[in-house]
Amino acid sequence: MRVWTWQEMSDKIEADLDLQGEELCSPAEMLGYANSGIDEAIATIHNLNEDYFFTWDLITLVPGTSSYGMPADCYASKIRGLHFNDGSTKYEITRIKRLDRIAFIQPQDRYEWLPTNKLNDGVITDYGPMVTIFPASRDAGAFVTRFYIRDGKRLVALTDQCDVPEFAEFVMNFCKVQATVKEGHPKLDFFISELQRSRDLMVTTLTEMVPDGDNDIEMDMTHYEEHR
Repeated sequence: MRVWTWQEMSDKIEADLDLQGEELCSPAEMLGYANSGIDEAIATIHNLNEDYFFTWDLITLVPGTSSYGMPADCYASKIRGLHFNDGSTKYEITRIKRLDRIAFIQPQDRYEWLPTNKLNDGVITDYGPMVTIFPASRDAGAFVTRFYIRDGKRLVALTDQCDVPEFAEFVMNFCKVQATVKEGHPKLDFFISELQRSRDLMVTTLTEMVPDGDNDIEMDMTHYEEHR
């Protein structure tokens, strides 16, 4: 699968438009069109197969600390799971389902977690979506592997790679339509049909990526826990 840079995508868009030195829009405008196309692709991915953006990171536990900020690229606070590891003890941290459970958690108990959201009241320095662990962390040097759904990345520089490489064609077709729709380009109808074709292909591809429920296999997380 080819991974396109914005420079490569931009060059292909210009060639397909056959501008021959003309400029229908500025580089900044074209970049904006590309990111609008990427936004549509990202929204479609999150709607049809959010596991496309499944990833993980590590939380290093700090004794006495309960709340830890969400990853900067976490999408809609979608945490899939937490796994504790202190080098000898390893287990999945279960999510608290009932708030009355918190009152019965003891300092020596296994950790449990809850998503929270702190407001910036001008006093605390940490605010926003958080992962809150009960009881408060007591294990210096231990870490938690956090599995979550990330957001897609937008393009900024010419060397940036398209974060949805399977759908780079859709993004380029999106740009061609946006760049020519105001100018009455002779190939506008063709570009519109190509955009719809690539949009339909994107939906089909994402739908077929979703596994049949009868074939689901529980993911083995031990590799992530033992090699970090």
